[in-house]
Amino acid sequence: MFFNSYVFVLVFLPLCLIGYYGCNHIKQYKAAKVFLLGMSIWFYCYAETKIALVLGISILTNFVIAHFLRKEKSKFLYVCGLVFNIGLLFFFKYFNFTVGALNTFLLTSFSTRTILMVTGVSFFTFEQIAYLYDCYHKEVEAYSLLDYTLYISSFLYIIAGPIVSHSDMIPQLNDETKKGFDQEAFARGLYQFTLGLSKKVLIADTLALVVNDGYNNVLGLSSSMTFIVMVCYALQLYFDFSGYCDMGRGIGRMFQLDLPINFDSPYKAHDLQDFWKHWHMTLNTFFTKYVYIPLGGSRKGKARKYLNVFIIFLLSGIWHGANYTFILWGILHGIAVCLAQPLKPFTNKCKHLAVALQFLFNVFAFAIFRASSITQVQQLFGQLHVRNGFALDHAMLHKIVMPEFNFVINHYGVMDQVLQYMPYIFAFVFVVLLAFVFKGENVETKTNAFKPTVFNAVVVAVLLTWSILSLGGVNTFIYAQF
Repeated sequence: MFFNSYVFVLVFLPLCLIGYYGCNHIKQYKAAKVFLLGMSIWFYCYAETKIALVLGISILTNFVIAHFLRKEKSKFLYVCGLVFNIGLLFFFKYFNFTVGALNTFLLTSFSTRTILMVTGVSFFTFEQIAYLYDCYHKEVEAYSLLDYTLYISSFLYIIAGPIVSHSDMIPQLNDETKKGFDQEAFARGLYQFTLGLSKKVLIADTLALVVNDGYNNVLGLSSSMTFIVMVCYALQLYFDFSGYCDMGRGIGRMFQLDLPINFDSPYKAHDLQDFWKHWHMTLNTFFTKYVYIPLGGSRKGKARKYLNVFIIFLLSGIWHGANYTFILWGILHGIAVCLAQPLKPFTNKCKHLAVALQFLFNVFAFAIFRASSITQVQQLFGQLHVRNGFALDHAMLHKIVMPEFNFVINHYGVMDQVLQYMPYIFAFVFVVLLAFVFKGENVETKTNAFKPTVFNAVVVAVLLTWSILSLGGVNTFIYAQF
């Protein structure tokens, strides 16, 4: 199940809110958590019930290991926990990719397997690795199995993040001051959820139509259309990921649960170091605390520091998926971030140019990220040099026009005129989206300044209704595949 679906918006979320606050209202706090856990399992296993077994085995194994680690600091037991978690992640996410790589480079003939796709395995595995690390270093209290299971499997973040720390979530679940229904918190949450849903459904999914068309016909693109498709994907990913984060934060507010901020206007960054402080912030926090610092951080000289940074981004690329394109993307970011430090004086002086260069780098890097293979990457970049460089595909550009507007256009019989002026319409939409990305106030800031006014009520009602009516062609969130 996804946040951007009819069953979630119209059935799951209302039932979840009623059941949770109903139990809390009669002071059945444990029953409320059991209810929330049951709803989370339903959410997670909605499309495939078998993945519940994988999640259950992972949770129980880590809970037992953590129980003994709190009693005795056993390095052997800690390593066993790491091996279990990394092994689980490897099998469900990288086994077939590794077999294929071995067959390619070593000329072996190992056979691949049909492996169950376990959604969110990267997220709940990293959370449990962090939990074991904290238990090993005596940084965690003992939790009940119910609290721990609800923390790991919460529908708020299990599908596509953020990576939530036990110390952030479990105390909130047990805070009795957050058990009652709060009208202001609910209103803020609904406002943030609506803005996030609008970004996902009305913007990201519309841009996806252009992107999918382009990547399905790379060799048919002119150089200008190739670049347009690349920029469209950078924007699609931005609105898709930020939309999901806003929706998650908004739903959390409805339940009086404060999720960590995971996305904070990253394209406004002056360099790639700054970019990674604002893009997938919880993944950056995880790698910093549990990988970068244990590797030595910046304590062992500049050369070792840059090597550690490179390792982090290589792992980040691998974490995103079993494909050479993700590895290449991670390598490029690792090199670029290492080079960003010496360039700080330049980026501090020429901030607008630095922001533009950061964005252009991400446009090309995310084009690799989106490609299905290295071969498609070569084709895509090769199309930037074709002879019909400035040819525009009006039919592809027209996909930026939402179905609602197409209905009006067809009704009045002005499709030919619209197609004639399509480049100008597309350029206008493009400029508006870029202005929003680089100059607009982000949703988190808007939500913090939210006031329950008639105007805001109308905005929420219109956007929520429009977004729900546009859910017919539901697309999954991009980060759900990681």
